[in-house]
Amino acid sequence: MSTETLLVAFEGILVFGGALAFGLWQLRSVKKAQEETRRKAAEQALENNSSEKS
Repeated sequence: MSTETLLVAFEGILVFGGALAFGLWQLRSVKKAQEETRRKAAEQALENNSSEKS
């Protein structure tokens, strides 16, 4: 393999790896935000149910 080909392959791996890491990070962030939204909705539903009973 020539040096130029090796550099192109290395750059491709870095770009693909960076895009993959960014995508996984964003998926993790979305999952955390969804869990927080569900948790807040559940807390609010419990709060509403307890206030209706009082």
